[in-house]
Amino acid sequence: MTDPISIVITVIITVLVILLTVIGIEIFRTLKQLQKTMTKADTILDDLNLVSKSVSSPIVKISNLIQGLQEGSSAINLVSKIIEKLVDNKKNVNQDK
Repeated sequence: MTDPISIVITVIITVLVILLTVIGIEIFRTLKQLQKTMTKADTILDDLNLVSKSVSSPIVKISNLIQGLQEGSSAINLVSKIIEKLVDNKKNVNQDK
């Protein structure tokens, strides 16, 4: 016959083993679910990256177009100033004669 203390210790150890096994299984299931969630989040972030690139590409092109138009406008202004100076110089030369 075993004494009552041995029975209590055996019951406590059995309950702890069962409890730890259940906790381990739940942790494993939670980690599997977390892995699925992280995979979905990664897919969403990849899609978001593609969308942001597809949106930013036309914006960059429009920005470059506007910058090119501004530079072209500056060049036209410079040419018109040069032409004005040439016309003024020609008028001054004709007036001096």
